[in-house]
Amino acid sequence: AERLPLDELKKRFGLLSAELQQNALGKAINEQICKKEALAAGQVAPDFTVQNAEGKSFTLYSIKAKMKIIDFWASWCGPCIGEMPNVHKAYDLLHDEAFEVVSISTDRKEADWRNALKEKQMEHFVNLRDTKDVLHEVFNREAIPFILLLDPQGRIVAKELRGENIYKVAVESMNK
Repeated sequence: AERLPLDELKKRFGLLSAELQQNALGKAINEQICKKEALAAGQVAPDFTVQNAEGKSFTLYSIKAKMKIIDFWASWCGPCIGEMPNVHKAYDLLHDEAFEVVSISTDRKEADWRNALKEKQMEHFVNLRDTKDVLHEVFNREAIPFILLLDPQGRIVAKELRGENIYKVAVESMNK
């Protein structure tokens, strides 16, 4: 249920009998549907608190920007590192227009995170570390990279961004 897209999950849940929908597994599937609906495009992303590079608490909504990318990643994650050029391109194209990249590392070791920030030249991003398991607890996700685009009100414009869509969707949204 966690891996299926919302529409497919709803479709499959609808095929279950009323009895199956009410048993423990059915209730767990319905809970996943509710979580996914709360995080669908157009919904306001939940606020959360994580640590910044100085070790201070930092909330998502303290970052004021016209648009922002939220990029959950880790130094050991090949696909995450593979998306870095696209994240950098979005920043380079749009930062002058009040666009921010909020980089949230899921690295367990602080040293790995800090080394990756330097190595991947990420110092100009808002760099945070997910020490409270926000990826899982707030966004109901296990896998990374997980990249979202939020509007100024914190509404989810797009999620699961990959490749050139990271900057193309951001540019299109900024130009609306």
